[in-house]
Amino acid sequence: MMIPMTHLYKKNHLLHYLILFCVLFLASGCSSNKQSVALLGYPALPPKEYYERAKAIMYQNGQTPPLNSSISVSDLELSVKLLTYYLKTFDTDATAINLRAMAYKLLSQNKDAISDFKQAIKIDPSNDAYPFNLANFYFDSRSYKEALSLYSDLIKRNPVSSEYHVCLAKTYESMNSHDLAFEEYKIAYEYDHTNQFAKNKLFNYKISLLISEYIGNHRSDLNECFSKKQKSDNPSDYTLHVAYDDHMEYQFTLTPVDQNIPSKETVHCITEWLKDLPLPTEANVNISTDIVLSSK
Repeated sequence: MMIPMTHLYKKNHLLHYLILFCVLFLASGCSSNKQSVALLGYPALPPKEYYERAKAIMYQNGQTPPLNSSISVSDLELSVKLLTYYLKTFDTDATAINLRAMAYKLLSQNKDAISDFKQAIKIDPSNDAYPFNLANFYFDSRSYKEALSLYSDLIKRNPVSSEYHVCLAKTYESMNSHDLAFEEYKIAYEYDHTNQFAKNKLFNYKISLLISEYIGNHRSDLNECFSKKQKSDNPSDYTLHVAYDDHMEYQFTLTPVDQNIPSKETVHCITEWLKDLPLPTEANVNISTDIVLSSK
């Protein structure tokens, strides 16, 4: 049976159109990809190259994000674009997602940062770095309950981590749970005697307890500073505090109530009284016995 030539021509004609359509479709796809890449300021590159370039931005000057706050906003935005392009191909790369979360954090795009941190944890739940980064994010954002929960979970997974115990202690401090903070600093130092931060914190807590106990036991001596030097001064009108910083410097503050200002004689008497406090004489400790008057 013979097939008419016109029928064959029509078939071939349709086939040509189909081939042409496929070619144009693929070309348009490639073109859109190239355009999106061009928007980043780079020629078309393998996806992994975009990850490497984003990583170079985030780790510039040898610092680890998010500590590297010197990264410019434009570089951070470029890093997000590079990682987003890379993740279109490798959408389960938890390391890249975590890195993008860091960039979002530095850009103060908090919702995106939280979303990426959680996604990284979901993809690779065995990697402690991802919940640790999220916990640090919550702590920096003053979401202490969320940070506390994550730090506690990390300690359950790695109970001998001095770093995790310090982070938990700092969270307790921020929540004014100083007794719990003291216990965590103690554990941190027990696991790592080179942890100077934990050591200093423990020392400061012990000094504060020592001072509080001494003031409580010698309150009558303090009262005499008011009664002897100026009868109008009343010890109940003032509260005495001790504060310290990470440089182990101590400042005693006499806080007046209702704007009561003590006489110079009273201040001098209290200054002399403070000099008798039984404080340790470690070389790296500077004790200030100046009285600072400040409104409560």
